[in-house]
Amino acid sequence: MIRTHLPLAPPCNPQELAENRRADAEDWRRRSEARRNKGEESRRAAELLREKAEEERNVAFERHMEAEGARLVAEEGRITGETQRQQAEDWRIEDEDRRSLGGLARCVAEEARQAEERARRLHEETRLSEPV
Repeated sequence: MIRTHLPLAPPCNPQELAENRRADAEDWRRRSEARRNKGEESRRAAELLREKAEEERNVAFERHMEAEGARLVAEEGRITGETQRQQAEDWRIEDEDRRSLGGLARCVAEEARQAEERARRLHEETRLSEPV
């Protein structure tokens, strides 16, 4: 039985040995170069991914800042609207108080007119009932 999987005996000739070593060294250099190239490509790909992630973070931050600005504008609008509603309510209350005071003043004026009318009648009755 022939064993083909066993390595061949190393050459005894020094020139063949040197040639085999050069071939092995060249093969080693090619594989090292391929690993180096693959490593550099991986580093470049990782750098591109980092740059893309940084750009996406910047875009997300910009959107966040725009949303925060819009939220602040809306909050200011809400506060302004609330202030205006409160001011309108205060004016309504003042108006209501003025109307109420106006009604009270009319009642007092009516009572004063009636009192004046009673006084005039009483005076008239008193003047007519006095003996002359």
